[in-house]
Amino acid sequence: MRSSTEIALVCLIVASAAGTVAWLLAKQRHRRFGSVGLPFAMLAALGAVTAGSWACVLLGLPLAYDRTGTTRQVAPGVLYRRLFLTRPRPHPVHVLEVGLDTPGLRLVLTAARPADGRPYAAATTSTFLGQQRASCVAAINASFFFPFHSSAPWDYYPRVGDGVDVLGRYGTRNDRHGQAWHGARMNFAGSRVAFGGAPSKYDGTIEGRRWLVRDGRRVAAPATRPYSRMALGLSDRTLLAVAVDGKIDRLAEGLTLAELTALMLELGADHAIELDGGGSVTLALRRRDGAPEVVNLVSHTRVPFLERPVATHLGICVDGP
Repeated sequence: MRSSTEIALVCLIVASAAGTVAWLLAKQRHRRFGSVGLPFAMLAALGAVTAGSWACVLLGLPLAYDRTGTTRQVAPGVLYRRLFLTRPRPHPVHVLEVGLDTPGLRLVLTAARPADGRPYAAATTSTFLGQQRASCVAAINASFFFPFHSSAPWDYYPRVGDGVDVLGRYGTRNDRHGQAWHGARMNFAGSRVAFGGAPSKYDGTIEGRRWLVRDGRRVAAPATRPYSRMALGLSDRTLLAVAVDGKIDRLAEGLTLAELTALMLELGADHAIELDGGGSVTLALRRRDGAPEVVNLVSHTRVPFLERPVATHLGICVDGP
């Protein structure tokens, strides 16, 4: 998949070119019709920019996926796989497999940074990854959070740096926030990972909204519509982070919770929890040049390729000897 940044840059260039051409043509009209033509010139340029932007997005969506599977060794013990599945509907799936026996493996969480009287300052997942050491090779979005609304590209909360709080327990031993939710937690101490249990016994905790799989058994889920989903699971000694793209008709339509549960079982998960979904779903990997790259199809405020600022994240690091 082409990176969101690359596609967004191309769209900006196309829109700018369209706007420039429209403005030049409108200026010719302005010379002929005087000041009456100026509003029409401005409207023409704005319309061309808007039309160019959306045309680029709509044309770029099918090009964003090569519709074939791919496998990439991100770091020792960290494997990324992209699957393009077509049943029961098109839903690209991104699977990050982390071997918990990998030497130097370290899991990192977002540090609390109070803002607006709340414990976390919203940030994108790629920014979070970029701020970590070079040995941190991947990151995903984590907790559900509040306050939140997303009405339009100019009307949403939080923006980068805005204060947010988490639903469920999240954080490190000495820096946890949020209230216990439904017990669907992943706890860890070093590279030791456990799903469920008391957070006080571990170094870090992420709590999702619900269990998907527990002790190898499906947990009944409420009826839901297909959607973008993020799940975190454990298969023996492998941590699974699974991002499912959705919200794009005929290309990436997502999964229901029951279908997500079935997918986690197919991947061998003995335990799995649901993390924040929808426009929050983000999987970022570190490229060879050190820059973070978003590999799934993000969508924020109904705009494809736009990454959403979220409350918290989980980072995967493999420190060398």
